[in-house]
Amino acid sequence: SILCPIWDQSMRARDSILEHTKEVEVLPISRMDLDEAEACFRSARGLSGPQFQTHEVRQLAQQLNCDPILLVMAAANLALNPEQGSLIAETAIGNWIAEQLSDPQFASQLTVADHRQALHRLVTEMIERRTMYPSWHEVLGWFGAVPDIIASLRDLTRQNRICRLTTGDVFEFRHDRILGHYLTQAFKTAIEGELDPTQAWSDPYYRQWLGQAIARVPLDNAKFEQLLINA
Repeated sequence: SILCPIWDQSMRARDSILEHTKEVEVLPISRMDLDEAEACFRSARGLSGPQFQTHEVRQLAQQLNCDPILLVMAAANLALNPEQGSLIAETAIGNWIAEQLSDPQFASQLTVADHRQALHRLVTEMIERRTMYPSWHEVLGWFGAVPDIIASLRDLTRQNRICRLTTGDVFEFRHDRILGHYLTQAFKTAIEGELDPTQAWSDPYYRQWLGQAIARVPLDNAKFEQLLINA
């Protein structure tokens, strides 16, 4: 038997095919409850470093929507930064990414700032072109004149933690939560600067991340109204 996890949205797209396939048995699994989420976090956390009370872990689990990927990221960040001593859901992904970029075993001649800039530029381009999973050929076309960005993305896909190239040479982030983090950051940066919304801002696909970005940026009434008009 082969066990293959499939996200709900992908499953729904294949329902019509799978319901007529005798060789495939579908086993729906619901979201973790708080007991399971706490067990997931404590298993990833281990026994080293400061331990946390049940109410602290469960509050974190609720903030992270009991997502096992995010819980493991939060636990990994605390293992590397025990002096932090607190559970902050909002920074779970950002802190995990920062650790991957600054890992001493990450072989790259570029700086952490170079990699951050390359990923920001890439995601901004993905938003404008409405292409969340570009081929490597497309990426080379976008940034062929900017060798540092290409060098950074090559290093990052070789590291294979934040992003990767599939067997079909398609660039993708390792998890939808990581992609969502960068989409939110790209919109947040745009909102904080000179607001210049493009057609992509009105695309319903981006509303979730645009909304998260708006919630994190203090806006005066004029800028908020301008944003609503364009979004």
